[in-house]
Amino acid sequence: KVYVSPFMISTHEVTVEEYQFCIDSGLCSDAVEDGSHYRTYDINFRCNIGSEREPDQPANCINYAGADAFCRFMGGSLPTEAQWEKAARGGCELYADCEKDTPMFPWGNEQASCQYAVIVDVNSGLAGCETGGTFPVGSKPDGISPYGLYDMAGNVWEWCSDWFDGDYYDVSPYEDPQGP
Repeated sequence: KVYVSPFMISTHEVTVEEYQFCIDSGLCSDAVEDGSHYRTYDINFRCNIGSEREPDQPANCINYAGADAFCRFMGGSLPTEAQWEKAARGGCELYADCEKDTPMFPWGNEQASCQYAVIVDVNSGLAGCETGGTFPVGSKPDGISPYGLYDMAGNVWEWCSDWFDGDYYDVSPYEDPQGP
């Protein structure tokens, strides 16, 4: 259990249309020294940037540097893992007994399914709830987090500013842990 100060986070995943603004500005680039910030459809057919899919599809195939560049372009930063988890599951102020009542998933404790998130379908084994791809952001309103955030589970992966360490919270500061 840690304390996370108030912060702002987008209510939905970054769309292709939104990421394109960063590309157009030159801050998000496919020709940077350390490698491209993103991949396009012509490099990988699963990537949404440069595809014929709707512009409200999530911007996928973005690496850490590209996600960080987009956040800086928007005047923000990537969330820490602690911030991301609070945004996804809710904070203690929402639950009578935080230790017992905080849900496992953004929508509660029900197992993940295509009702709540764009995932690999349990029955068919096909990605994207049998579509093989992503859905437009916000397509699963039954899966919103307690703070009203969409797609905190499924559709595409999200980046955090720090890295995962299963034991980190055993040694982290109580207030605003910045991660390993």
